[in-house]
Amino acid sequence: MRSCVSASSNARSETKTPESPTRISAASTEVSPGYVWAGPYYVDAIAPGGPYNLGSTSHGIGAPSCDTTVDVVFNPATDYESYIAGYAIEWDANPGSVVTSSLTLPWYATSTTSPALPAGSWYCHIRAMDYASNWGATMHLGPFTIVPGGVIAQYCTAKTNSLGCVPTLAYSGTPSATAPNGFVVSSSNVLNQKSGQLIYSLNGRNNAPFQGGILCVRSPVRRTVIVNSGGSASGNNCSGTFSLDFNTFARGSMAAVPAPELSVAGTVVDVQWWGRDPGFAQPNNTSLSAGLEFVMCN
Repeated sequence: MRSCVSASSNARSETKTPESPTRISAASTEVSPGYVWAGPYYVDAIAPGGPYNLGSTSHGIGAPSCDTTVDVVFNPATDYESYIAGYAIEWDANPGSVVTSSLTLPWYATSTTSPALPAGSWYCHIRAMDYASNWGATMHLGPFTIVPGGVIAQYCTAKTNSLGCVPTLAYSGTPSATAPNGFVVSSSNVLNQKSGQLIYSLNGRNNAPFQGGILCVRSPVRRTVIVNSGGSASGNNCSGTFSLDFNTFARGSMAAVPAPELSVAGTVVDVQWWGRDPGFAQPNNTSLSAGLEFVMCN
């Protein structure tokens, strides 16, 4: 129903509050016996403005986050005819969706929190409606990149070693900016009894020729600690495995000094295993795994 406004000088206005629509009642005025008059009335067909200045207090736009719920704040919508009745909210992967759902927030709301979102890029859409059932424009915010568990992707191509084996890459646990342990990155199917280390970058992925293989992390390349692959005590085979708890390294509990950013939630890290392979001539006498990208969670 549209709200109506009377222009009569004899009109009596009801109290105008956000909880009730504007209604104007005309007082009966006897012009001549048997006659009363009221009006004229004006229909409110003006859409609300806003809401304005949408933002998030929990997530950066486009920045990967392990937090699956997004906190959004906004300045209220405006409507000077019938007042704001409330807001409708929708979340999806489309940057330009038009909200068509019913109201889910009251007129006085200035914030909302998403439901738990699965992995992917998400947008918040919010739309105001006034008491005359006029809908405002849909406002958009995003994308929010949700990475439950912290791991974004494995990528890049491992180098086949001198025995014809292709190193595999694996991980377990969750990368954390605070936990003392609990995120192990490993590479199996590598030469036994060889030294190696997990190299990492805070500058993103790479795909550049390097020592007969591919360097998967972008310069500047940083180093963790040297580990031994283990495996068979004698002979040459692919029974070795490199393994490192990256959370333990990031907390400064190993011999190498970690980058301070590893203790900041939201930091994106790219890693790759590098190791010795004397079966190749220098300078290509190395082993290289594929790459792994992840974000440090809270």
